Formats: sequence, C-alpha cells, structure tokens
Amino acid sequence: MIYIIVHALAPIFVIMLLGFWAGKAGMVNNKDVSLLNIFVMDFALPAALFSATVQTPWPGIVAQWPLIVVITGAMWITYGAVYFAATKVFKKSPQDAAVLTLTVALPNYAALGLPILASVLGENGATSLSVAVSIACGSVLLTPLCLLILEREKAFADGTEHGSTLTMLPILMWRSVKKTDRTGTVDWRGVISAGR
Repeated sequence: MIYIIVHALAPIFVIMLLGFWAGKAGMVNNKDVSLLNIFVMDFALPAALFSATVQTPWPGIVAQWPLIVVITGAMWITYGAVYFAATKVFKKSPQDAAVLTLTVALPNYAALGLPILASVLGENGATSLSVAVSIACGSVLLTPLCLLILEREKAFADGTEHGSTLTMLPILMWRSVKKTDRTGTVDWRGVISAGR
C-alpha cells in the first residue's frame, strides 16, 4: 500500500521541484505563470474532462450517483464545520471565513485528482469521469455557498437591498454554472470575484 501511495505522489512532487528549480534557474519566467494557468484551466483540463465524459455511456454517468452523494455530503459537512470554527472560535469575518472554508472544503481535484487516481487506479475513462464529477459537484453545489456569503456581506456593507439570502442562491448557482461574475465576464479561475 505504501508503494502505491509513493508511486502516485512521487511524480507530482518531482515535477513541482523541477518547476521550482526551473524558476530559480531563470529557465521559466515566474511572472508569466498566469498564462500557463489560463491555458491549463480554460483549455487543457476542460478538454480532458469533456473527452472522458463524452466517451462514457449514459449508464456509466448515472452510475456515478453514489460518488456525487458522498462528495457533496463530505464537502458540505466540512464547509459547515470549518465556517463555524472560523467565525465563532477564531472570530474571522464572514467573508474571510467563506473563502477560507472554500479552500479547505473544495480539494484541488484538477491538479492532483487526475494524476493520483491515474497512478492508483490506472489510466482509464472512469478515473477522469470521477474527477469531472467531483469538480462539477464542487463548482455547482459548493462554490455558490461561498459566493452567497460574499454577496450577502457586500450587500450589507453597501447598504443595498439584494433580497433575502435564499432568493440570491439560485442566481449564484446559475453564475457558477455559467462561470461568469456579476459583470458577465468569464472568470473560471476566480470563483470568488463575484463577491468583490
């Protein structure tokens, strides 16, 4: 078991160290990393996940419902517990607590999920599909909670009326599905920009 874990994680850390070394040696300009992030998050990752989803028959997608229930439940429970601790125990502002808890409750499936699952379970469409389902659950079912808190607190600070908290939830869920902020611009990398 230890061998499987080390075999899955070692390539990730080796590549991270190589990237760090390339930056320190001046082989890569650390100031332009955002361009690489844009390429990966807007083109490469969606293409890989779309390919895995399209190649899976409909019964295979429907069979992912236990994963959806477990992932969503785990993320919501984690989000609630960490948000409560951040606001009540550590006295963080609701905005800071919302972003902190999103960081804790929404794992980095894109960067780590695919390589680790591929190393442990083997390279197949089911692995990519599981990561795609997990990313979708976080993006559609968890991120709107963070956006809801940010929008609510911004409305309180501005003194503007946005309606009740529950009436804002469908709008924020739709924004997360469309990947747009309040101005209508696409913002895949900055899911919290609508709250600023």
